[in-house]
Amino acid sequence: SVIKDDAGMYKCVARSRDSQDQHSAQLIALVPPTIVRLDNATADEGTQGVITCTAYGEPIPTIKWQKKGSDLEFAEGSQQDNSNIIVSHKKRQETMENIGTLTITNLKSNDAGFYVCKAENEAKPVEKEVYLTVQYKPNFSKVKQDVIYSWGGQSTPIQCIASSVPTANITWFRGEQQINAG
Repeated sequence: SVIKDDAGMYKCVARSRDSQDQHSAQLIALVPPTIVRLDNATADEGTQGVITCTAYGEPIPTIKWQKKGSDLEFAEGSQQDNSNIIVSHKKRQETMENIGTLTITNLKSNDAGFYVCKAENEAKPVEKEVYLTVQYKPNFSKVKQDVIYSWGGQSTPIQCIASSVPTANITWFRGEQQINAG
């Protein structure tokens, strides 16, 4: 089986008593891509999230990005439908690596999720997933009632559903006095 060190020029020589002919061919040993670095990322809502994918291979692999669950790959540069998403890459000839970067500016909570880094060359494609966490302050967007009615002798549940990343701690107050929930 062929290994990287087998690459090079080869020559075949055919000889008979009075003559000879030769033919040369170059063997290019393809090295399938390997994603050598891909780390989960965390950033605050409204800031910038950056995910970097480093892949090795020969020839140097291209890197493509997409959000998991979407069939659309992000194009190089700023995206036409969302200029907050920017894709760039930097090839390192000396190490046969490509460093692909997915940058999302002005992060929103719905930017959180799995993203797919796909590295491919003539040998084959490989892909790995990475998770982008978007931290955001607590909000009560799921609360449906501001006023709750009850009458004497009845127990009345009062719900407080806060959404945030990381998860918020809930503390109850009646007026300015902290109370124990329960």
